[in-house]
Amino acid sequence: MSSCHKLRSLILALTILSPKMVSAASSTPIPLPVGFNWDMLCNGCMKLVKMAEELALQDVEDYLREMIDTVCIPSLVLYPSCTKYFKEHVHQLADLVRAKIGPRQACQAVHMCPQDPTTRKPTLH
Repeated sequence: MSSCHKLRSLILALTILSPKMVSAASSTPIPLPVGFNWDMLCNGCMKLVKMAEELALQDVEDYLREMIDTVCIPSLVLYPSCTKYFKEHVHQLADLVRAKIGPRQACQAVHMCPQDPTTRKPTLH
């Protein structure tokens, strides 16, 4: 995705976001728009963790930081909240990647995937 396209997507997201959709504190759950598809966020997180595990990089945390957009851009409406949340939890996620607990468990631990996959409603804290 080109820088221009990313910028356009970000501007679009910022113009349609209401203040209620962005959490000021990471401990406050982010209210979600009706019909939000958590599969994109969860699947993006799991793919990123899987790639990080397969690459067996020395600096997993830097890799995860560089790849934030692969997880957050598909969730365009929540892009600002997603990137803020992800940055706050990247250290914990990197530790989980190094522990090799698996993509689903790692993403569940940082609340980017639901604990019960049938609910499809994780809570971003």
